[in-house]
Amino acid sequence: MSKNIFADTAPSYWAVGMPVIPLRSMEKVPVPLGWQNFHDSMPDEKTRNGWLKQYPNGNIGLPLGKQSRVVALDIDTVDESLIRLIEEALPKSPWTRYGKKGKVLAYAYSGQKTFRIKASTGETICELLSEKTQDVLPSSIHPETRLPYTANCHLYDVVKTLPKLSSDIEEKLRTVISDYGIVLSRSGHSKLTEYVSSGSRDTKGPRIPGIAQYEQWLAHPSAIFR
Repeated sequence: MSKNIFADTAPSYWAVGMPVIPLRSMEKVPVPLGWQNFHDSMPDEKTRNGWLKQYPNGNIGLPLGKQSRVVALDIDTVDESLIRLIEEALPKSPWTRYGKKGKVLAYAYSGQKTFRIKASTGETICELLSEKTQDVLPSSIHPETRLPYTANCHLYDVVKTLPKLSSDIEEKLRTVISDYGIVLSRSGHSKLTEYVSSGSRDTKGPRIPGIAQYEQWLAHPSAIFR
C-alpha cells in the first residue's frame, strides 16, 4: 500500500469535481483553514498542486454538500440488528465505507441539513453529514485502529448514481430506532424539537434546545470527523 495516500488519491476526485482536501497524517483533522468553504466550491489549481507537494502522505477527506454532490449517512453502532433495521429504512447506496465500527453510506445531496440521532445515554447511533462537514475517505489510516478505511468501490466512480434520501428520512430513522427500544436524546434534531415516538407521551412537557447553542454547534462542524 502506498504511503502517499493523499497524493495518489486526490486527483481522481478532483477530475470529477469533488473537492477533496488533505487531512493530517493518520488523523481526521483537515489541514486547510476554512475547509468548510469547499462545500460549494472547488479548490483552485494552485491550491491543489500545493497540497500535493506539501501533504502527499496525509489522509484524505471530502467536504460534503453542493460541490461534492454527496451527503453521508454514518451508522455509528456495533449492534448488527440495529444496523440492518436502519439500512432497511434507507435506499440502497452503491457506496459503503468501513472504519472502526458501523459503516458510512453515500447519498445524493439535495439540500439536506445535518442531523444526529443519539440515545438518551449520549451515544450517537447515526447521523447525516451534509454541508460544512466532511467524511474521511479510503485509504486513509484510522487514528485509533491504525488500519486503513475501506470501501466497496471508489466514490468518484458512483457519485452520479447515488440515490436521494426522502425529505422525512430523519423522522423515519428516529421511529425505527425508537421502536427498536432505544430512548432517544433531544439533542441533534435538525428541527430543534423534542422527538416523541408514536405511542409515547412526554410527561415532562416540551423542551427545545437553545437556538444559540445549536447555531454554535453548526458553526463548528470540524468537531464532526467521521
